[in-house]
Amino acid sequence: MIQSGEYYGKDDYYSRTLTKEDFWYGHGLLSPLGEDIPNPYQDISTPLTHADYEQKRNSLKKEFPPDSKKLAIDLTFSPPKSISIAMLDPTLKYQLIEAHNQAVKNVLAYVESNYIIWRKHTNKDNKTKHIKTQNALFACLQHRVSREQDPQLHTHCLLFRKTMVDGKIMTIEDRFIHSNQYLLSLMYDNELSKALQERRIPLRESNSLDQKNKHFEIDGINDTLIDHFSKRKNQIQQYQETYGFSDSWEGSHAAGLASRKTKSAENLQDLEKMWLQDISDLGGFVVEKTPETSNSTRLLEIDTIVKNSITLLQEKSYAFSKADLMIEVYKEGMMMGITLPEFEKSFDTHLQIDLIKAGFRTLNNEVYYTTPKNIARKKYIDSILLQERIENYATLSDKSAIDKINTISNDLKANYGWELTKGQKEGVTKMLSTSEKYIAIEGIAGSGKTTMLEQAKKLYQDQGVKVIGMAFTGKAAEAMETEAAIPSQTIHRYLNQLSPSTPHDTWDFSSVKKADNPEVWIVDESSMLTDHLLSNILKASEQRNAKVVFLGDPNQLLPIGTGNAFARMTREGDEQVPTVRMREINRQEEGSNLKKAVEALSGKFDDIDSNSPLSYIKNNIVEIPQRLYRLNSVIHEYCTYDTSTQDKTAILVALNKDRNDINSAIHKKLVHKNNLNSEQILPSITQSGLEESKLYAIGEKIIFTKNDYRIKDTEGNRVGVKNGQLGKITNIEGHTVTVETNSKQTVIFDTREYKHFDYGYAITTFKAQGITTDNALIVHDSTQKGSNTRNKIYVDVSRAKKSVKIFTDDREALAEQAKRYHKKITAETFSHHSTSNKERNKNHVKENKTKTL
Repeated sequence: MIQSGEYYGKDDYYSRTLTKEDFWYGHGLLSPLGEDIPNPYQDISTPLTHADYEQKRNSLKKEFPPDSKKLAIDLTFSPPKSISIAMLDPTLKYQLIEAHNQAVKNVLAYVESNYIIWRKHTNKDNKTKHIKTQNALFACLQHRVSREQDPQLHTHCLLFRKTMVDGKIMTIEDRFIHSNQYLLSLMYDNELSKALQERRIPLRESNSLDQKNKHFEIDGINDTLIDHFSKRKNQIQQYQETYGFSDSWEGSHAAGLASRKTKSAENLQDLEKMWLQDISDLGGFVVEKTPETSNSTRLLEIDTIVKNSITLLQEKSYAFSKADLMIEVYKEGMMMGITLPEFEKSFDTHLQIDLIKAGFRTLNNEVYYTTPKNIARKKYIDSILLQERIENYATLSDKSAIDKINTISNDLKANYGWELTKGQKEGVTKMLSTSEKYIAIEGIAGSGKTTMLEQAKKLYQDQGVKVIGMAFTGKAAEAMETEAAIPSQTIHRYLNQLSPSTPHDTWDFSSVKKADNPEVWIVDESSMLTDHLLSNILKASEQRNAKVVFLGDPNQLLPIGTGNAFARMTREGDEQVPTVRMREINRQEEGSNLKKAVEALSGKFDDIDSNSPLSYIKNNIVEIPQRLYRLNSVIHEYCTYDTSTQDKTAILVALNKDRNDINSAIHKKLVHKNNLNSEQILPSITQSGLEESKLYAIGEKIIFTKNDYRIKDTEGNRVGVKNGQLGKITNIEGHTVTVETNSKQTVIFDTREYKHFDYGYAITTFKAQGITTDNALIVHDSTQKGSNTRNKIYVDVSRAKKSVKIFTDDREALAEQAKRYHKKITAETFSHHSTSNKERNKNHVKENKTKTL
């Protein structure tokens, strides 16, 4: 989708090749010229001529300010390449064009009904309403040739940015169309698939441009022909790879716009002769029409796809829009060709059974829906956390806990010259002395959570209480075990042990017995807990009668899945559980600009809107607009360090594409400098999940990408490795690799049995959560808007103890993105129900019925 005002001026692109297949579309057919009020009963599709087009275009230009560059929005619809090739068969040509036009018109009808929106603002009450006018004017111009002179049928549907409201011409609020480009693309693909099958055109499954979703081509047009006539597609993919556009539909779309060049004037007849000769040279093609059939189970199959899509979405988000559901349904139903009426019919059925209206979001002018399962999970979590209990889960009295932790702090100061912070003391005291079964400790990065846990574990141990650690990632579990001396594993592994006979993620704790001795569970990385995971932890702890301490940092990356449980339970002023907030930073040097930046990113200062959190380290920000030069600068910086500094430096990126490119380049440079030696080809499964053979060398920094508790050390003891754990290769003998991990353990494994490792110089921000390093080199690309939030930048900057250096394409965009938190759609998005800890009866723990933990 592009702005046609700019595109038109570039090379007179639209009007110079008008054909008899061009047409006007929309109920706003007459209104832009002020000739009449739109008539909903008139034919909304009529032929388009050059003179007519020029007249209406020039008339509409008068409705815009002289300096306006956006006369229209270009919605371009292009079928799979095989359709354009098959059109060279005269017996198929007009059926294929009809199918394409039918699909285009069906999508435009949806756009006109749903996304032609006028923003009405009233100064009196300072309120804004978004009104669907349902009348628009599209000039639909069909082209047959790509910019690389290949056959490519496509229609530019120019939506003029004016609509009629009560007899007046108003401007369309076009952001709703821009934000739904992907949906409209998928809708067109499904409508086209159905239209082709109605004409008995055989289809076969293929991959979409991003290689992640289902797509289709005409059966009978082989991939050799498609590749031969896909010079523009290959050009876009190369541009996408070279300039770092994301590996997604959006990235491909953006690369297409950025790489376009002026289309040469073409003689279609001459080109068709050339294309036909190429086809003949490549063996030709035969498209055999399918026999006429009827599918009696079609509606049932569509209903199943809709139901499965609802199930998928409810695990991604507490609530979702109808458009979100349509996207999932269209992706899955591509080969069937699910039409809009078919989707609507199934949606209405599920609206009565599986969907519940959650509320309305003004941001995108849509109703959001949730499911009974999501509502039930939230209600269960709230009921357990707010439940009145007669049991006392305190291990020590408040006074005894304070005395003991003060003694420990004084001893640390006398022996080592440092003492526990106020937050650390409060955390230990609350853990041991509160009578509540569930508590939370919210600690920002570098606030000493691990040190606090180490002291708490000692005091629990003195009282005969068993402490069990668990974390969302294996890396965090390893840190808790090695640094706080708390036996730990991933949450999933621990829950699997409690429910060994059930499939992964579908635990049943009904047979779990109450613990014989007191237990305390420490759940680290609680800010990453989904409602699904938290509800299962609560179920298990209720059965086990264990006290649970949730430990997390709300500023870090949010959960990938439904809910934001930790933020809800610790919301300031409305806490569901007793909460300690650790906000003193110990990681960075006192008074340093780096520490101030971390404090600002964590929300300590109020002037966030006027002063970017990164202003404290502005001298450490390098602006390099071009991606390749930017990555090379990071690589050069890292490779100039000595080996000791490299070991203490992490390169942090948002996307796997950047990570792969940086890692491969650093490996080659270090080999060239003789910093790495004895290269050998080893099979490995990378962080992207792909199995490939790569060169690894002694001295190589690697990252383990999957938990494996069977791996042994050099003494034959099982020590295991964790997903996200870093290490350095110290020896390679055939298939046997020896690695010294960052926890100073030496492990040995056979690459035929364990292949889950990759280069570890650059890692993604997600993998970096929980690590601490002296220095961080941070790669920032402002175009990766979905990744670049304040949460992400906070994680990156707070990893370093001594220094950070940020390499960005745009300083100003970086400063703005550092202000914006990632917001999830939760139940609280639509309504706020006070669940304050203060509302509960604080006297429910009776002294004469205490149970000492």
